[in-house]
Amino acid sequence: MHDKPLFKGKIEAWNYGPVVPTLYHRYKEHEAGGIPANPNFKPSKIDKNTLDYLDEIYKAFGQFSAIRLMEIAHQDKCWKDAGIGKEITAQSMQHSLKKYLKNG
Repeated sequence: MHDKPLFKGKIEAWNYGPVVPTLYHRYKEHEAGGIPANPNFKPSKIDKNTLDYLDEIYKAFGQFSAIRLMEIAHQDKCWKDAGIGKEITAQSMQHSLKKYLKNG
C-alpha cells in the first residue's frame, strides 16, 4: 500500500491460500501450533507507518480463523488470477487489499 513490500520474498497461490514458500519451509515443522518468537526481533526498529499498516491489517483479518482466511483468499481476484503454484504479484495484492482496509 506504500509502494514497497513489507518483506523480501515472493508470495504464491497455494491450494489453501497465499503462502510465502521460504517461510512455509522454515516453520512447517510446527504444523498447526504456534511459531516461537524470534529472540532477535526488535519491534522498535519498525517505523510508525508500517506499524499502523500492520495494525490495520490485523484489525481487518485478525478476527478470522485459518479456514475463514482461506475462504476469503479463494474468493479474492489476486489469488484466482495467479493460479496454483504461481506468484501473486505485489501490484495484484495492493489492488485487492484496498477493498478491505479503510485507508486503502
